[in-house]
Amino acid sequence: MNKLTDDLQHAANTALMFVKSNLVATGLVVNDYEDMICEHGDTVPVTLPGTYTTGVGRRPGKEVDVELSDWTCCSFLMDIEERSKSFADIVNEYIEPAAIAMAESLDRSTLFWMAVGAGSRSGSPGGGFKLPNISGKYLIVPPKAQADLILDYKFYPMRAKYDGTALSNAALFDGQVYMDQNCPVVTTEMCRIGTNGNGATEVMGRREIGDMSLLFDKDSVALACRPLPAKEAFQVSQAVSTFAGLSLRLTVTPHGPDPETEKVWDRFTLEMLTGVGVDPEGIEVIYS
Repeated sequence: MNKLTDDLQHAANTALMFVKSNLVATGLVVNDYEDMICEHGDTVPVTLPGTYTTGVGRRPGKEVDVELSDWTCCSFLMDIEERSKSFADIVNEYIEPAAIAMAESLDRSTLFWMAVGAGSRSGSPGGGFKLPNISGKYLIVPPKAQADLILDYKFYPMRAKYDGTALSNAALFDGQVYMDQNCPVVTTEMCRIGTNGNGATEVMGRREIGDMSLLFDKDSVALACRPLPAKEAFQVSQAVSTFAGLSLRLTVTPHGPDPETEKVWDRFTLEMLTGVGVDPEGIEVIYS
């Protein structure tokens, strides 16, 4: 008895729930979902909710065109013996690891496009960095930066000042700081380091930068997600699951028998189609 393909919809729903529960950066931004089948490379309009600014309330959101450029995919093979296992065992050994890989890929994509579209950049907290206004914003940091913030007294909540002037002493509370190991990394950057002998020509070199942290207003970033079309292929089983602004397609295709072992395999594939839209004014990159 095939415990997985007997209820493929349940398997797809389970996979999407694991994807959702393992998101970090992507789980903090606006989800823009419409029940409109799209293809990879399509462009869809997305309206950002708008950001808060001091004294004037909510600013109207921008409409941005988002290319559905990120086709996140993860596959695994199962033979007939593995497919006879209990559904719980299949989830533990196959579906959950695949869903975690999908979530990490989505986070990398979201953080990458946020970094590319950020409106400003600044140096590291350890170099005299003054934290900008953090009201209503999230800070996503890589593991090393998280450790640095914990050790830096300037960012300790009990020592914060709230008189509106000491922003360098602003506190970062639980619920504002998130650690994501998928933060972009910049190891080197081109820079001007001098001139030639007569002082007329600039000489280009490289300098070390480090990991990126991202400070952003959640209403400045949107993940557009659209359902993929059904596959019209022979002997393909499939199911689409939609939940909390995300859509995932699970397909099963024959893959075998193996000419050496004579085992019959099936390929299970999880797929999601997404794109990221940003308002540069609401995002800042911090090199850490």
